[in-house]
Formats: sequence, C-alpha cells, structure tokens
Amino acid sequence: MAGKQKVVTLLHLIVAYKDDTEYNVLAHAINSLLFLF
Repeated sequence: MAGKQKVVTLLHLIVAYKDDTEYNVLAHAINSLLFLF
C-alpha cells in the first residue's frame, strides 16, 4: 500500500501547489516524505 500512499500524497501536493503561500512548507514536507521512503 506504500505505492498508493505515494500517489495520494502526490495528489495532495499537486493541489497544495496551487497555493504559493504554502509551497515552501509543502516543499519541505515533500523532502521529509521522500526521505522516509
């Protein structure tokens, strides 16, 4: 289910990408998530 988790996470990131104000926070979250996988 790890693969599905990644897809869902990516979808959330894409949606959040629309908000430039939260992009920096999101980018940090992405790096943290990628570090875990």
